Amino acid sequence: VALPPATHPLSPAVAREWAGVYADGSGENMLVVHPGRDALEVGAQGQGAFAFVDMGTWRTDRVLDSLNARAREFARLSRAGQYDALAAFIGRGMSSADVARSEATFWQRRDSTLGAYGGARVVGTRASGALTAPFPATTLLELHFARGTTHREFIWDTTRSVIDYGTIDAPLGAGFRGVSARCVASFNATTARSARMCLEGAGDRRAMVIHGAGTPVTLLRAPGPGEP
Repeated sequence: VALPPATHPLSPAVAREWAGVYADGSGENMLVVHPGRDALEVGAQGQGAFAFVDMGTWRTDRVLDSLNARAREFARLSRAGQYDALAAFIGRGMSSADVARSEATFWQRRDSTLGAYGGARVVGTRASGALTAPFPATTLLELHFARGTTHREFIWDTTRSVIDYGTIDAPLGAGFRGVSARCVASFNATTARSARMCLEGAGDRRAMVIHGAGTPVTLLRAPGPGEP
């Protein structure tokens, strides 16, 4: 059984040094690092980054990418009111009329409370069970409005049909604590996996190196406000 790594709290000064947004070469995967009380709070954008924070391994593949694309298309069809096409996504036999009632109510409530719709962003897909088995899987989606964000969850079967979906609370990021002078780690008790990342360079030349993902993945710090 894998044991959590030995960690120590981070000082405020060290935590501030880590703070920022780090992106891979594609710009599609980002880790957003905020200094917490005695640890780093790390959120993810993009499939590889999401898998790292959620499961402790940097994982992207065509199957997960296809599910991310289907969740994005689900949101597009739903917002456009194309309920016949949307019903074909759902594997539990909901009629177009059922889908129309459910989705129309969903959007009416969000529009009235959160204001203008700003678009959808896929957080990523989590493969259930063994990491080598892509199904069943769960995709998390953000819907952005002028006054807030709603999160939805889609659970897929082996035919890539939606077997369940609904609104969820915002997914939690991972808490990373110090393991050495320049490295931090988190531990997922569910998967018995630890995620480790190290900081290289300083200032606007900072880079984050992800370990435990086969070949190390390097993310470069994105410039902050007012930086070139």
